[in-house]
Amino acid sequence: MNIRNIKLELTVTLMNNLSSSNYLGKVKELMQNFRDQVGAFRGEETLNDTDLDNDHSLRTLALEYDNCVVNIDLVTNNTTRMQYVNRFDLAA
Repeated sequence: MNIRNIKLELTVTLMNNLSSSNYLGKVKELMQNFRDQVGAFRGEETLNDTDLDNDHSLRTLALEYDNCVVNIDLVTNNTTRMQYVNRFDLAA
């Protein structure tokens, strides 16, 4: 599994989809393209769900695959419901 290439693809895809409101779906969709390397999707787990202030919340999710885990931090504007990726990491 080439983690570096997968991270690069994730970064480019997320940067090109700045108007998307469903970043989590985009990450899952892209990871399906690497199914032969990452394995089958096994599930998702919420690791953290915190209010940053009155208008924003932070949710940390782990997307589990057979061969790796994608951790992603999503910041949500509670008024507009727009989401932004704060950070993601891919661990084998």
